[in-house]
Amino acid sequence: MRFDGGEPLKLYVGMDGMSGTVRFPVQKDGSYRIFVTDEQGYANRDPVPHTIKATADQPPLVKVLEPGKDTTVPLDGKLRLIVRGSDDFGVAGMRLWCKVNNAETPTQVNEWKQFADPKTASVNWEWPFPAAQYKVGDLVAYYVEVTDNCPTPNTDKSQEYKLTVEAAQKVAEELKQKYSDWEMKLDKVLKLQREARQEAGGAVEEKAQ
Repeated sequence: MRFDGGEPLKLYVGMDGMSGTVRFPVQKDGSYRIFVTDEQGYANRDPVPHTIKATADQPPLVKVLEPGKDTTVPLDGKLRLIVRGSDDFGVAGMRLWCKVNNAETPTQVNEWKQFADPKTASVNWEWPFPAAQYKVGDLVAYYVEVTDNCPTPNTDKSQEYKLTVEAAQKVAEELKQKYSDWEMKLDKVLKLQREARQEAGGAVEEKAQ
């Protein structure tokens, strides 16, 4: 294999004797030809030229799907964190960073390097908030950083979110109130549906008479 104006590259012939492989970095547009010699020494005289179009590496993307908003977390509790990262050539790693109470320098909380599908990497993790490390009233700002596997790595940062560490009892009371509000709204919707069905049934009976 030879690029126009370049040095030849060796193709490694497969066990079937009919195929070959070669690896090389693509840094710019170009064209190449494949020269083949068989076991009897005969070569292809005028190999067909092939074109390679180099495309720019796109930066990776990362987004915090859950909670995806500012929230609270109980002391000694855990926060469910779901993150999605993507890159055209694959995600090499993701890091969770946080700053507690407006600290100047962020602290790395966790790092992930293994993904089932590097092109659409995902993380599902429970972030613990032990009393030995946090206290009630702490304000935690956090974001996730993603790096691709390009030789010169590109990075991206998610939106920054904030969470407040609260007493477990207070968080439980807030959740109880939230579920109570949802239950009241659901009851209203069900009541409206029953009334609508009754009115529709009455209209059908009048029409039948």
